[in-house]
Formats: sequence, structure tokens, C-alpha cells
Amino acid sequence: MKFVLAPIPAGICRYASRLNKNDASPELTFALFLNIATRMDYAVLRTLHIATVHLTLILFLLRGFWMLTESPRLNARWVRIVPHVNDSLLLFAAISMLVVAGLNPLEQPWLLAKITGLLAYIGIGTLALKTGKTKATRVKALVAALGVFGYILAVAITKQVIPGVV
Repeated sequence: MKFVLAPIPAGICRYASRLNKNDASPELTFALFLNIATRMDYAVLRTLHIATVHLTLILFLLRGFWMLTESPRLNARWVRIVPHVNDSLLLFAAISMLVVAGLNPLEQPWLLAKITGLLAYIGIGTLALKTGKTKATRVKALVAALGVFGYILAVAITKQVIPGVV
């Protein structure tokens, strides 16, 4: 399958032509990412980002429910793959929006708050779904992760580090 989204700059083409087809060099990958990201419309990226956020929440709640009920469905192959693919798309859309809008998270406190919240959500979510030793620990982590998710949403909507405080 071949995707052609936009012309690739000549420098990247020359670099890519010297690579083996199986070589996934970080430099080429990043260059192609920037090429694709800068050619996408902000509204499309925002829509993709919002859709993947919704799907992330749905998948997290579903996996949390299966963890609580000790369902064997939690070990299904698709359950281990689909959330990672979705979260990768979510991250792609987020970074692409930053590139297209020319925003620097270090200059926008609310973006830094979202990134910090994301790291907390990942850590607490991992504790809730995988590494929590007892069910009580996993339940507390699940509730905490949902709280952090809510904080990230509130920051995204209000664009304030402490939502509700002007």
C-alpha cells in the first residue's frame, strides 16, 4: 500500500534513496512526520485528536471494567494492540497541531499542564490496569487516572492550568 499525501522535499528524497527499504531511521521518520504534519489542515488534526481522545476514554473504561470483573477479555490480542495504535494517533495529532499552529509547550503553561497530566495519566493508568498488586490498589488507581483524565480535558477546554480560576 502506498500513500502519497504531499510532495517530499528533495533533500529527504535523496536521503531516503540511500536507505535500505527496511531501515526505519529516526531522522527520516521525523522528517517525514514534519512533512506530513505541516501539510495537514488544523481542523482535520483537531477532529482526529478529539475522536482519538473519546476512543481512549472508551477503551480505558472498558479495560477498567474488565479488570474489575476479572474478565479474560482483558488478555485478548486486540485489547493489547488497539489502545496503543489509538494513542499513537492521538499523539501524532497533538504534535501535528503544535507544529501547524507554531506553538511551543514551554511557552504555553496550559500545554505544559496537559503534557504533565498525560504523563501522570499514563503512569497511574498502568498501575490501574497492569502493575497494581491488589485489586484495591488497581481500583484506586483507576479512579485517580479518570480524575487526571478529567483534569486534562478541563485544561484543554479552558486553556487554563487551574480550570475555573481566571
